[in-house]
Amino acid sequence: MKQYQGLFIASILNAVFFIWVYIIQIYEIKWTIVGVFYELLIIPMMLLAPTLLVLSAIQIKKKGLQVPSFISLLLSTGITVSLVSLFIMD
Repeated sequence: MKQYQGLFIASILNAVFFIWVYIIQIYEIKWTIVGVFYELLIIPMMLLAPTLLVLSAIQIKKKGLQVPSFISLLLSTGITVSLVSLFIMD
C-alpha cells in the first residue's frame, strides 16, 4: 500500500504544480519568488508527468486495479496529454 500512496501523492503534487502554473499564466503574476520556483521546477515536473504515467500503468498491470493507482493514472494521463498538446500547438 505504501507504493500506491507514494505514486498517488506524487501525481497529486504534479497536478497541483501545473494548476499553479496555469493560474500564474492566466493572472500574469510577476512576483520574483514565483518566477524562481517556476524556472526551477518546470523541467523536472514536465519530465515527471510521463514517468508517473508509465509507473502507474506498470503498477496497475502488476498489482491489479486499485483506486489510488487508477487516480494517479488518470491525473498523469491528463497532464501528459495537456503537455503534448501544448508542444504540438507551439
